[in-house]
Amino acid sequence: MDANRQLHQLKQPASLRRQAGMGWLGWTTIMLMAGAIGLFALRLVPIYIDYFQVLDVARALQREPGIARKGKSELKNMVSARFRQNNLYSMKPTVLKFTKSSQQRLIIHIDYEERVTLFANIDIVAVFDKKIFPN
Repeated sequence: MDANRQLHQLKQPASLRRQAGMGWLGWTTIMLMAGAIGLFALRLVPIYIDYFQVLDVARALQREPGIARKGKSELKNMVSARFRQNNLYSMKPTVLKFTKSSQQRLIIHIDYEERVTLFANIDIVAVFDKKIFPN
């Protein structure tokens, strides 16, 4: 049987005999890279989910009838209530800034940054800066 195996190996080209697949170093490298990408995604996805919820709150406020006539404290209370409804307890109402255009229409400016520890002393910082103009 051993002679048959040697004879079979001799019939194969040299390039096929050297192909053995990926070694442990290759697999370890791929697994480390996949783990790093997974950790990055686990830290970054919740930040963007919160941002899109803040964006939805701002757009809903923009559609609110008579919003341009409301005062700053009333706007702040409305933002706080909508943040609580959307489970955005870590967000402060100050992330939304309100200004009025020349036509007395409300412009909402989302401006904040979020910092999350990736591991040890390495942080991910996401900066969000968007203006929502009236339709």
